[in-house]
Amino acid sequence: MQKIILLSSVLVSCLSVNVFSMQSHARFSSQHKVLCHMATDANATEANNYKRQEDHFTVIQDPISQLLFAGVYDGHGRSRPSGAPYETSQYLKENFHNLLFQSLDKNNFSQALLSNAVIEVEKCLFEQYMFYTDNGEQQRDDGGSTLVCALFNYKTRELVLGNVGDSRLILGCKEGKVSYATEDHKPNNSKEKKRIESNGGKVTQSSPDRPCRVDETGLSTSRAIASFSTKNADQKPKTINGWGRIISEPEAEKIILNDEDVVVLVCDGITDVLSNEEIIKIVCDARKQGQDGAAALINKAKELKSQDNLTAVVLYLNEKDSSGNTRELEEYKDPRLSWWQSLSWLKKVGIYGLSAVAITAVIGILCSKFVR
Repeated sequence: MQKIILLSSVLVSCLSVNVFSMQSHARFSSQHKVLCHMATDANATEANNYKRQEDHFTVIQDPISQLLFAGVYDGHGRSRPSGAPYETSQYLKENFHNLLFQSLDKNNFSQALLSNAVIEVEKCLFEQYMFYTDNGEQQRDDGGSTLVCALFNYKTRELVLGNVGDSRLILGCKEGKVSYATEDHKPNNSKEKKRIESNGGKVTQSSPDRPCRVDETGLSTSRAIASFSTKNADQKPKTINGWGRIISEPEAEKIILNDEDVVVLVCDGITDVLSNEEIIKIVCDARKQGQDGAAALINKAKELKSQDNLTAVVLYLNEKDSSGNTRELEEYKDPRLSWWQSLSWLKKVGIYGLSAVAITAVIGILCSKFVR
């Protein structure tokens, strides 16, 4: 009888530990306050032929690993044939962070996380972008996208960041100073131009007021996710290096943040008309005035007659004020989990606690039978 009671106590204690552990994870969002502004605008005007929106973005945090991810993706390849799958930028929005978080199982918190995730996402796109047109002809969608992202570790204040293409990440502080910015992958960049020409390509410019492009590919960026026809990729990609004129190799950095408390991710529609210093000043001034920093950037870019889609994500990582428009960010859910494991709401209402009560009741019934 005493053994049965002891066993019951142990079971209840173990289940109580699980409940406490999950409650601490559930409190993660409120422990780490992040003021996050996100805005996007197709900027469809007569001047840019009513360009449709090809930008996408993601901001999500993982309460278990205590990581925050933000990414901006600027798609290209608008003349897509009938039957083609979704846009590359949309695919990245929905899937890239999954591959990044999953690669944490195999990699330390380093630049390798980003490189490996890019390799994996291109393998997925290579397979999924083969389709059949209405006429039964097999084709591969030639769409592509830039990528700029940041993965922030709340515990160590480490930031892994990187870019593929001409979307940009800028770090700054509340005083309005720029401490770091990624380098755009433009065809006229000396390093990029050298690689393009060494692989038989040319950098062209139709007129002084038009962007430089990579010869017949027509791309104004020298690095991109997907866009497989520009990479001579006849076989399933195994590496992100050595594809020639257009490559998808990210330039990644790992930084330990000190005074930097503002992270800005933007597409080239904004950096075409605003400098890094102007961008940081705008978002810092907006914060002081209690305004939306991302919206302020987009409004300023439109005022300066930007001719492209506009997207901005602004993160104030040192935000102490839990009032105002500090927001609960979306929480990451590992798609590899079973449906039962993914039912986090059941855990939040105490499924383990209910299980403990049920087990205790069963043991109580058994004990009563022994007593009789």
